[in-house]
Amino acid sequence: MAKVQVISIQGTREIPLGEYNRIGRQPGNEIQILDRIVSKEHAVIFKKGEKYFIRDMGSLNGTYIRNERITEAQLNHLDTIMLGSTKIVFFEEDEEKQVSPEVMVGDEGAESYIQSKFDASAQDRFVSEAAIQDIEALRRDYEKLRIAYEIQKAIGVEMDLRRLLEKILGEAFNNLNADRGAILLFDEQGVLKPVVIKTRRQEANAEIRLSSTIINTVISQKVAVLSSDAMFDSRFQTSKSIMMEGIRSSMAVPIMRYGELLGMMYLDSKVATGSFTERDLQIFSTIASQAATFITNIQMAKKLEQEAITREKFSRLLSPNLVEQLISGELAVEKGGKKTEVTVLFADIRGFTPMTESTPPQQVVELLNDYFERMVEIIFQNEGTLDKFIGDEIMVIWGAPVAQPDHAYRAVITACEMQKELERMNHERETKGLFPIKVGIGICSGEAIAGYMGSTKKMEYTVIGDTVNVASRLCDLAAPMEILISDATYQMVKELIMVEPRNPIPIKGKREPMRTYRVIQPDEEKTVSFPTGGRFS
Repeated sequence: MAKVQVISIQGTREIPLGEYNRIGRQPGNEIQILDRIVSKEHAVIFKKGEKYFIRDMGSLNGTYIRNERITEAQLNHLDTIMLGSTKIVFFEEDEEKQVSPEVMVGDEGAESYIQSKFDASAQDRFVSEAAIQDIEALRRDYEKLRIAYEIQKAIGVEMDLRRLLEKILGEAFNNLNADRGAILLFDEQGVLKPVVIKTRRQEANAEIRLSSTIINTVISQKVAVLSSDAMFDSRFQTSKSIMMEGIRSSMAVPIMRYGELLGMMYLDSKVATGSFTERDLQIFSTIASQAATFITNIQMAKKLEQEAITREKFSRLLSPNLVEQLISGELAVEKGGKKTEVTVLFADIRGFTPMTESTPPQQVVELLNDYFERMVEIIFQNEGTLDKFIGDEIMVIWGAPVAQPDHAYRAVITACEMQKELERMNHERETKGLFPIKVGIGICSGEAIAGYMGSTKKMEYTVIGDTVNVASRLCDLAAPMEILISDATYQMVKELIMVEPRNPIPIKGKREPMRTYRVIQPDEEKTVSFPTGGRFS
């Protein structure tokens, strides 16, 4: 059955296709996409005869295939459709039924029939005008440029790796008299695997047998290899694989970019002995050099795309510094939920509901935007994770998704800085004749479950557990412009801050009342000595 793979910021999912498949934000669509750039009824994929087509339904932002905006187009296997920031890959229904050629690796010794080899990296170089000594050098350089031009023309702006390699291998067949060919690339585990295979007669069940000796020579020495007459070499007349294949000539070249080995390309021929020449090997190496450039460009584009997704995914949660560390790989975020030590902060504007009843809506929005802007700046300066806004309330986490040994201290100094900034904000408001606002803050440290939670349609990173509930309760109990912390938080920062013990408070689910403490701001107690690393001002 034909299907599509939908790749978005929410993740990847596969959806089997029916005769008529609507695409858009609306819940009733067969393929629902939660992307603000996608229209409610954006496009439709439908079957006509044996083929599938896609039609744009007059969407505002358009439907794109191969970077071209389309109104209606036939879908081919592995076509990539872009709707907003969402990618949809189409898979033909008979793809699973097709029998592809296979690449087999033999272990018979083949060094004896390697006819010639040369350093493939030389194909990347052009000699200067002053260094040209004969017409042959000019011919070779012209041939390199001609092939590069032909490949570029054939490939265009193709960004799908498999289709790109199919086109490159097709150009190799156009320029060289080959019967079969393959492109092999190293996977993430460093294993060399065939990605694209081609036969001139399109044999569905063909088998391409590669010599392990030739592969090892190409990979270990980074050289292009030409071999001939394997069929008639007496040392290989007993080799069943060589005799069955009837290989008279073959070429294997490395795919390299800036000295890094990405994989290799292979061609063979069953025609007359010596079908391939050293000139053919040079042409084949030029094609491999071009392949390396295009492969690297695609890999870089995919990396940038993934970085953009990661940046968008975490920029709402984390400070820019932590986001960049995640992208560079310096920090890692584990997938799935896990128990972790965190500190949770809640900050709530006191008397906000009655305030909104007597204040014009535009002023309320401007107030909140100004308040949130200032508070989030401080939160990110202290590398907190902005969990969510709940009306006028802010929930912040330290210790997840990035572990922080000093998570409790970061939370407390953030709370103090928030109160200081709020005083400055209120002073500005009062000079304009506007009313001030007061905020109460609650902080609790302890174990919580952290991870992405929600439905398949909307997932958000958050923490849940008793620690969160206690922090919220402390926020409710805090007086205006007061910071209340739990005993667990106090034990982690007691050498660094000054506090005033409060009466124990009953907490739902706890048998004993909990001890709490009010944080004393530096200007409340002049004798308090704060650590040099603190951010108080």
